[in-house]
Amino acid sequence: MKIELTKDDKAIAVMLAEGDKANVLVTPQTTFTEALQLLSTATLHVLNSYTIAAAGQLSEKPTKEESAKFVAVKKQIYQAYNEAASSILELYAPEFELRPDLTTEAIQRAEEELINEKFNKLNREQRRSKNKIVKEARKKIKEGE
Repeated sequence: MKIELTKDDKAIAVMLAEGDKANVLVTPQTTFTEALQLLSTATLHVLNSYTIAAAGQLSEKPTKEESAKFVAVKKQIYQAYNEAASSILELYAPEFELRPDLTTEAIQRAEEELINEKFNKLNREQRRSKNKIVKEARKKIKEGE
């Protein structure tokens, strides 16, 4: 697989090989900051594309259900990207720990507690609606994998 990112005379080309091997070519005039900007812009568009693919494009005046579905999908994609980005940093520089007082498991447990607290405050109909939205979003994300 080959990925090319270009803007003006700045370019990055990545050829993925077996396993975790890759060849990376960067034009000499491309600074690290510019390369990072190219990668970040591409990543943002990928995240947005998968969100729309899983949740659908929001209309100009979305219903509460459409908005809730969009937010649920966006949260799942955010969490997945957050974990992936953290893994990349851990692979790149395992000697650095951004928050040594927080582990991934502790953060996930805290998030689950907050989600459960908010969910428990909902009435029966709101709970059914949220469950339905989450199930649909998970199904669409799995189908896109």
